[in-house]
Amino acid sequence: MPTETLPDSVTVPSTWGSLVSVTVNPDYGDAIYLWYQDAQGNVRIVVFDNRKRELSRKAFLIARR
Repeated sequence: MPTETLPDSVTVPSTWGSLVSVTVNPDYGDAIYLWYQDAQGNVRIVVFDNRKRELSRKAFLIARR
């Protein structure tokens, strides 16, 4: 799956659109998955590390075709 780099560990670019979902994996309780969808329908998944209180610097990209 393609990835994109975040500019830092505390912000998400506004061009990534709106937050559409928040999920957690019970096996990784400190990881919170933030799902963003832009105007073209592309979805980006950013992981928030609740232990470190920061975003992962890589986001997964699910491109709309």
